[in-house]
Order: sequence, then structure tokens, then C-alpha cells
Amino acid sequence: MFTIIANRCSLDMKSCQHFETITLSRICTYINDENGLLASFFKGIKPTPHCPIKPGLYTFENCAMNLKFFTTFPIEGYRWQTHHKLALKGKTSKKDLYCLAGDCSVGWFEKP
Repeated sequence: MFTIIANRCSLDMKSCQHFETITLSRICTYINDENGLLASFFKGIKPTPHCPIKPGLYTFENCAMNLKFFTTFPIEGYRWQTHHKLALKGKTSKKDLYCLAGDCSVGWFEKP
């Protein structure tokens, strides 16, 4: 299970509000799809992950993602905090495999 929690904050970071939570319950479908929406992102992970995911040290190098779907979001004028978590869900428990927290502000170079 892969979860992204996004919070939208004021530029001065004095206030934040929850914006969206996205959960992909069948993450292996995306990891193993070499032509899918997230394929370019997963190809930037070394060694390239395949399901079932094996324990090890993975590095993220030039992980690219097409963010065109963000053009409908109100991204300018805010700072964005995201929390990403990849977890393995077993029959009786859940084990965290990966966690990442990020903070960014976004602006357009050329509006679509």
C-alpha cells in the first residue's frame, strides 16, 4: 500500500491544512507496469524495484514524474508538505518499507 498525504500551507508556514490523501492499495500493479503512469519514477530507483519488494538499500536518482495532472490544482501561492509511505500489508500486520517527507513551493515557468 502506497500513501501520499498532502498538506497545503501558507507561504510563511504559519498555517497548514490537510489537502488530500491518496492511497494506492495495489502498488505492485504500478511497480511492475513498465509503461504505466509511474514507470519513469520507478525506473529512477536503483536497483529497480520489482514485486515482491526485497529488503535492501534503494537510491532515488533522477526520478521523473509527469505532473501534468497538477495543472488543475491551486498550486501557486502555497507551500506544500507531503508525506509518503510504502507499507507491506500482511494477513495480521502492516510493515513500513519506506517513508519520505517533503516540502516544496511551486511556480509556473510557462503556464499550460
